[in-house]
Amino acid sequence: MNNITLGVVAAIASLAGGAQAMAQNQQPQHMARPSEMREGNRDFADRFSTASLFANPESASRAYEHAAVTARCMVRTGGNRAASLLGGAGTDDPDYSDMSRALRGRYSGCVRDVAGLVPVILNGALAEQLLLRENPTLDDRAANVDVTKAEAYHGNLNGAGVTLSNFSRCLAVYSPGLAFKVLKSDPGTSGEEDAVDALYGATPECGLTARPADIAPTAQRGPIAEGLYYWLHP
Repeated sequence: MNNITLGVVAAIASLAGGAQAMAQNQQPQHMARPSEMREGNRDFADRFSTASLFANPESASRAYEHAAVTARCMVRTGGNRAASLLGGAGTDDPDYSDMSRALRGRYSGCVRDVAGLVPVILNGALAEQLLLRENPTLDDRAANVDVTKAEAYHGNLNGAGVTLSNFSRCLAVYSPGLAFKVLKSDPGTSGEEDAVDALYGATPECGLTARPADIAPTAQRGPIAEGLYYWLHP
């Protein structure tokens, strides 16, 4: 348990997700397999935030809201087509090169302060906005889970190599409805905190029954959004 917690917290510093193979009991049914990696815009991809940003609730909320404003505009402009810009670990665009080009082109009007945009946060915010647009009907807890597919999607949750992306994918697979309730809450509020707590508390398959105190709730909603979106759209 300590190894899992330490691994998740350590992963915040780099925010580089990744999906390997993991095993736990019960629930869902699709699978998004990591695709071949391709080179992208390193300058854009390297603009990652620090661990302190994600440990501080106020800083995390400000960073996420800045990204959410851009993401909402992108979805208004491109609708579901904006989903083609999603990237990051476990996709065929780990360096966010498609998003980088789009923000200089079709979606340039959505960017007020490109220097303040952190690609991994914007990616999560975009996944969230796409899900809110779809407004899927999801059970709080998945009724059936194909463990083999779940393992391939979640990645390794044992030991220090676990990332926040791995763990969030697990939460989304076993408790999709509760994950979506996190996204429907307002960032930086007690409602968001309660939703994250409920998600953790109801999903023992992932190894933790309480959210890590070191990670601000708002810092977790982007990875949760990505985990849920990629699971529902393999």
